[in-house]
Amino acid sequence: MRQHGSPGTSLAAIALPSLTRAWQAIVRNQSLVDQAFIACALERFRLAHGEYPHDLAALTPGFAGRLPRGITGEDQFHYRRSDDGSFRLYSVGWSGKDKTASDHVKGDWDWN
Repeated sequence: MRQHGSPGTSLAAIALPSLTRAWQAIVRNQSLVDQAFIACALERFRLAHGEYPHDLAALTPGFAGRLPRGITGEDQFHYRRSDDGSFRLYSVGWSGKDKTASDHVKGDWDWN
């Protein structure tokens, strides 16, 4: 006689993919909130000094008490100041690898 899984096991198998996607959305959204905080500190720095800083460390303690840490295993957010006066701020996404693609599943999570 074949035994069937319990109703709880079947329910868990149905709900698990949804919970995984929900967790991924929460983590990505928190990363975007942290990036918004850093972008505000960058803009405050630019208003005070006429240009963006060379690195994120220049934001503390005057423009940010402390900088948030990355959520997906990275210790920090990545920041690059461009020659044209703009910047790129991003966090490594779920892949765990620093990529150039701004794809929330396969690439980095860019602040736009």
